[in-house]
Amino acid sequence: MNYVAERERFTRHLEATRWTIDYAIRADVMELMCEELKGCKRILELGAGYSSVCLRRICADVTSFDHDIEYAECVERYMWHRNLTNPHVGLLVDMKMGMRVWGNTHHLGRYDGILVDHGPQMTDRLHDMHTIIKCLAPGGVIILDDYKGGYKRGIIRRMPGFHIQTHRIGSRHWGVATRA
Repeated sequence: MNYVAERERFTRHLEATRWTIDYAIRADVMELMCEELKGCKRILELGAGYSSVCLRRICADVTSFDHDIEYAECVERYMWHRNLTNPHVGLLVDMKMGMRVWGNTHHLGRYDGILVDHGPQMTDRLHDMHTIIKCLAPGGVIILDDYKGGYKRGIIRRMPGFHIQTHRIGSRHWGVATRA
């Protein structure tokens, strides 16, 4: 997959709407995150967008959520246009239901890969970490975008028993968490 070209196509799609991609994960960082998640059979994504497109290229079963329904619908339209959603192979996009729905018992212990990049505030991610951990299957991996500063300290306190490896390219930081 050409991550740069896909990001450019997604950017053009968003420019036709009121959305921008200024805050999206960089293509080089997304490629490395996808490498960490490549062997996953089931991925939970919290915070939809360019990453939704990339994750669907590496995994047949991705469930994405976003806190903004209109943005989620924009992302969903792009994925349909790119033939990345196919209900017959389990690529159902559940983003419209809103962030609080993903914490229901249906999702607990189901995912061997989780990408955490949701909420307009880092406090949303910290608040949800207990449930995120419950959604992780044994042997799974959690990717934590923007893993730095106070957010990093808060995550470390909320994830005892996890080993978190920090990565950085330029100003982008992320963590890869596995159970110790």
